[in-house]
Amino acid sequence: MDISSEQWKVPNLVNKEQFNRLLEMELKRSLRYQSFTSLLLVGAILNGERALGGESLSSFMDKMARLLRKELRETDIVGAVEKGIAVILIQSDKHIAGIVGRRLLTWISDYYGSNNTGKGFNIKIGGACFPSHATDFKGLFQIAEEMLERSKQRDGNLVSVLE
Repeated sequence: MDISSEQWKVPNLVNKEQFNRLLEMELKRSLRYQSFTSLLLVGAILNGERALGGESLSSFMDKMARLLRKELRETDIVGAVEKGIAVILIQSDKHIAGIVGRRLLTWISDYYGSNNTGKGFNIKIGGACFPSHATDFKGLFQIAEEMLERSKQRDGNLVSVLE
């Protein structure tokens, strides 16, 4: 079962509308100052109804959001979007996005145990970079979603960032 933000509400995250507005502002800033901004989409695939071992979906996502927040810079933005949790990496190119994505995956995996075998879920991360991969908000989200879907098609915990 794929999760979406429609199923859970996390008080520690920027909501979808705020997140979209902040991403638009960061893309404009990147264009103005000729820098990079990367977008990571973090999702989870739940393997069965008891995948979370009795933990509620809201509690699980809140915990994941707090874990992400601890590992990211204070300037990076974490929000709830349709596909799960999204992260704006300010002044980060595609290589940094891949490194951060792998670091986040390791951080979450270590927290929940090796390969999440006891938990019954897999973490999937997809990413894209502005302006390397897309020149506007919609295109950036589309490529990050494609990379997230690419991750979901393979087994295990995985990060996919377009090269």
